[in-house]
Amino acid sequence: MVWTLGPSYPAIPRGAAGRRVPRPVDQITGQHDAQIIPAGLPGAGNLLVFDNQGEAGYPPVELPATGGSRVLEIDPVSRQVVWQYSAEDSGQPSWAFRSTHISAARRLPNGNTFIDEGQSGRLFQVTRDGDIVWEYVNGTRA
Repeated sequence: MVWTLGPSYPAIPRGAAGRRVPRPVDQITGQHDAQIIPAGLPGAGNLLVFDNQGEAGYPPVELPATGGSRVLEIDPVSRQVVWQYSAEDSGQPSWAFRSTHISAARRLPNGNTFIDEGQSGRLFQVTRDGDIVWEYVNGTRA
């Protein structure tokens, strides 16, 4: 085994502190689509993960009433979150980016991140600063 994360994490910082990077990995819950960013792409060797912030995790975490999902880029050696995206990073309320399943994130050659918000049928690309470059929403979104 080269490195591990968990099982115990500090609480998720709220507000601006929760978006400040780098910082230690905090409580991740319902995370999936974890992958190492491939060589040749910005952030190569770091772990990119879609964090639902759902009802999962160990130890259990108290959920905010209107929490949202986030995408985390984690340096697996230092165990630091080195980049993240949440709706608040685009100036939206936290609940504006929320998916509890079937979602993904991929780093692009230009350094942006492509995000699939699977639950609602939304695809979008964000810059390192959280600006939405483009967005597509499936017409069946409720």
